Amino acid sequence: MDRLLQVINCLKPQEIQVIKDFFKKDAGTHGKRKQLLNILLQKNINDDVQAALLIYNKKPDSAYFHLKRRLLDDILNLLVLYSFDDSCESSELNAELNCTKLLMQAKLLISRGISKEARILLKKAYLLAEDFEIIDVKIKIKDILANNVHLSIDNASPSLNVEISKDLATMKQLLSAEKNILNFSFAKADNLSCVRNLEKIRKTYKRTGSKKIEYCYYLGKITYDTFYKRFDTAYNSGLKLLNLLECNPILKNRANQITVYLEVGKILMRLHRYKEAKIYLIKAGDITGRGMKNETEILEALFFAYFRNEEYHNAEKLLNSVMSDKRICADATTMARWKYFHANLLFSRGLYKESLNTLNYAGFKKEQQGWLIGNKIMELLNIIELKDYEWFEFKIESFRKVLTSLKYKESARYLTSYQLFKYLYKTQFNFNLTLTHESDSFSKLRDGQDNYYWDPMCHEVIKMDNWFSSKLVN
Repeated sequence: MDRLLQVINCLKPQEIQVIKDFFKKDAGTHGKRKQLLNILLQKNINDDVQAALLIYNKKPDSAYFHLKRRLLDDILNLLVLYSFDDSCESSELNAELNCTKLLMQAKLLISRGISKEARILLKKAYLLAEDFEIIDVKIKIKDILANNVHLSIDNASPSLNVEISKDLATMKQLLSAEKNILNFSFAKADNLSCVRNLEKIRKTYKRTGSKKIEYCYYLGKITYDTFYKRFDTAYNSGLKLLNLLECNPILKNRANQITVYLEVGKILMRLHRYKEAKIYLIKAGDITGRGMKNETEILEALFFAYFRNEEYHNAEKLLNSVMSDKRICADATTMARWKYFHANLLFSRGLYKESLNTLNYAGFKKEQQGWLIGNKIMELLNIIELKDYEWFEFKIESFRKVLTSLKYKESARYLTSYQLFKYLYKTQFNFNLTLTHESDSFSKLRDGQDNYYWDPMCHEVIKMDNWFSSKLVN
């Protein structure tokens, strides 16, 4: 039932009316399909057993499941046949649908020897494909023209074949750019190879004028500059992407908008411009559908934006919404992260006991090292705030064991935090005395340079040096 309901629930009123009108024309043949459609449109029945009982007066059998399949086929066929200009959220997708329809119509006319009208349709499809950089459609049209000489005014089949070759090369370059951006992994590649890769994409978009390849270039540049912590440069690339989306209908689809808003939001977070970041992350969240690939990442980034802005009420509202969504929290890892966020929120409100109890149920696995370390740090902070020092020695040893499995580059900040905790324990939690002996460790955490960089969206939700500073006695 889920597949059929998903399709029916996405239908617009005019589409529903077209489908109903279609079924009216032959009530005998389509009677049961119309009945099932009306049942599902009522939205109070979403169960196969209930629907089958209403239609066949018995439990679901092969006849019922065939009926569902036929109804789904009819709806999909009618959607293509009667698609409206505003039926898609993306103007690019609308263009693709219209190009496909025009191509089909032209091919039918060609097969019946009606060349003049076919040529008009092909020209219309070609202009639309050119406006929206739908290269595969351009290739198909040129291929039709090359193989049907009577359709071409100037009998330019040889030049068409050359153009097809050029289009195929451009399409290959676009696919290559998209693949490179998708698979960019700067952590594993050396700096020089990344620069060469980006330069190759830049030259390609300059040469071809392709807005889609230009989009890939700036998206890759954001990833590259973010990895090397050049956030101001990454932000400039983000602004260029925003401008590209605004000025080019071929790029302004929901998936691209979500990606760009999310990337700009994350860059602004790392620039500590939290209020601006929140605006873009809310925009991304507003247009993200349930189950879309970036949904969880956007929700987590938005939580951090609220948290860093000290908008704890909004952070809690978002947290409760996510944790009550069984679909999102069905994944144990996701649930564990949001429990950890909850513990940090409780800690920020001075509810240390409740925070500690929440941490005990977070349930991170050993392979989730970053989150596990954050969990351990938060545990130690709560113990200190509660002055429940009996468990501190045991807990700090547990923290040390987790740290031993990390590489130095990844753990420099955490190892330094461990040093502070260790000396705090040694001085019986005298923060001023600890600072006197561990001023270098504290400075490294506070300054956040190189391997000591602190990411506002990292596992260290409560910034260790900020918390330590708040405990110093003037």
